[in-house]
Amino acid sequence: MDSLKQMKVWVAELLDDEAIAALEEVCRVDIKYKVPREEQLAMIKDYHAVIIRSETVVDKEFLDAAVNLKIVGRGAPDWITSTSTTPPTEASSSAIRRKAISCRPVSRRGR
Repeated sequence: MDSLKQMKVWVAELLDDEAIAALEEVCRVDIKYKVPREEQLAMIKDYHAVIIRSETVVDKEFLDAAVNLKIVGRGAPDWITSTSTTPPTEASSSAIRRKAISCRPVSRRGR
């Protein structure tokens, strides 16, 4: 793959509009929510990355079908404060809530 613009990303679950817009600036993005499992297994071969939350199950069967998958990203709220990474209390005025995507590369070892 010569550039990120060629990378095809499937956003499988709800994700913040700003996060989607940021992805769309650098790669090809398909937003498809609530896809039944059998359809997921059929379509994942076409993607280089998938963004999930908690509904989409990424297990051995999913990864075996995902022959081009390089990254699994998990979209979730992330809490940041000036002194801590734990969720802030209402009294913590220095807290900033932002949307984050944590990513893990897909290992193909043992295949």
